[in-house]
Amino acid sequence: RPEFALNVLAVNMKFLCSLENFIDDVRYKRARGRKGE
Repeated sequence: RPEFALNVLAVNMKFLCSLENFIDDVRYKRARGRKGE
């Protein structure tokens, strides 16, 4: 069913997006922490 595949794709995209945001956030905090030392 194509609508099911689209739904799965949308969920995966959302997951990847939040994962990327999380990684960016961690990197940003780490970089900021180094500068603060």
